[in-house]
Amino acid sequence: MGLMELWQVLYGCGVKPKGKVMTTGQFAKAVGAPWSTVVHWAQTGVIPGVTREETLRGPVWAIPESALDTFEEWRPKIGRPRKAKAQTVKRRPKDDAK
Repeated sequence: MGLMELWQVLYGCGVKPKGKVMTTGQFAKAVGAPWSTVVHWAQTGVIPGVTREETLRGPVWAIPESALDTFEEWRPKIGRPRKAKAQTVKRRPKDDAK
């Protein structure tokens, strides 16, 4: 094993992905979302085909490029859901005479 191969294994570059994959940072930049949001999507399994690869340096999320092609189909809704309309309650008219 040469010095370069050893370096790649020690620092996490030795992961042999199946097909073309992206990191969470690359995916975040491509879709225009914050990195932390993409990590949350990966952790919760929202991104189709995402895998967590263990390396000596720590876990790395491998996102297939096909997820980028189908992003508009599975993209989560952003923001807080709207509140349901409150039912209006008819109040009795106030009695002015006391």
